Amino acid sequence: MQESPSKVPRPLLAPAALVLILGVLIRLLLITAHPVIYGGDSVMRMMNADKIVLAYQLPFLQLLIYGANLLSNDPTVLRWLMVALGGLAGAAFYGLSSILWGREIGLVCALLFTVNPLILVHSLVPYQEILMLLALSAGLAFLFKQETKGNLALASLCLGLACLTRYEAWIVTAAAALFHWKNDGAKMGKLFTWQSSLRTLALFGWAPLLWTVWQGGLSPSGTFVIEGFREWERFYRIPYILGMTLYHAGPLVTLLAAAGLVECWKKRLWLNPRIQMLLLCLLLFFPALIFSAHGVSPNPIRYVTDRETHWPLLFVMWAA
Repeated sequence: MQESPSKVPRPLLAPAALVLILGVLIRLLLITAHPVIYGGDSVMRMMNADKIVLAYQLPFLQLLIYGANLLSNDPTVLRWLMVALGGLAGAAFYGLSSILWGREIGLVCALLFTVNPLILVHSLVPYQEILMLLALSAGLAFLFKQETKGNLALASLCLGLACLTRYEAWIVTAAAALFHWKNDGAKMGKLFTWQSSLRTLALFGWAPLLWTVWQGGLSPSGTFVIEGFREWERFYRIPYILGMTLYHAGPLVTLLAAAGLVECWKKRLWLNPRIQMLLLCLLLFFPALIFSAHGVSPNPIRYVTDRETHWPLLFVMWAA
């Protein structure tokens, strides 16, 4: 006898719900045990909760903080907001990973994501990275599973919101646009058509274009986010962030990732167009660090914040 629709198991939702609940519970325990709010950027955002645009910072997280502040000016509410975003990011990462590698491996990847110390510590207070990972993971999951126009619209929305969170997302979204443009052209039998190109630009370029037009540039007048190449020392940022990525992944995950890379090469998984798109994002990400205008102490030329490791950390988890 055929099962009723309500009794049909939903294997994608159950693990996602597990990851969501686990991520929320871990973060609630951590903010209960350590209630002190830390981090210069996070304190600055909370102190300016009545504003949406802060200097060169992209506005999406601050918009959420602004909305939470309208409900209550209790800082605990903002921490609950970050807890929710952290749990949702883990669930979205599971969705993306399961599409790439299958549900079992996807669940392992999501659990590594959920307990990673770097991701946890920067998702308990208002840092932008966890929101960016949530929006990127959801957007890429919808993009890779676009059986319907609705999925493509959701991919456009999520990737656009990621672009309004951190500038790294612009690189990922540009690669996603290229991926869609090639697929769209293949369906139409031509690699290039004006119709496909304009549609791709609208779907994936709306957020960067909106922000650039609104601010009259990449950032508001008097601020800057990129600068030209002047010092060879800037190349040190690439091995530094690569090293910090492995450090924050931890020795066990790093060893598993090394073995995983060998396995990926043997199975020629890099021939998958989705994997090629993600690898393109990574290849573009590291050189872009050279042009960041926001270096950090002790040497702003050689170093950028190790929070930049959030995006490459995902690749270590996938390889592991």
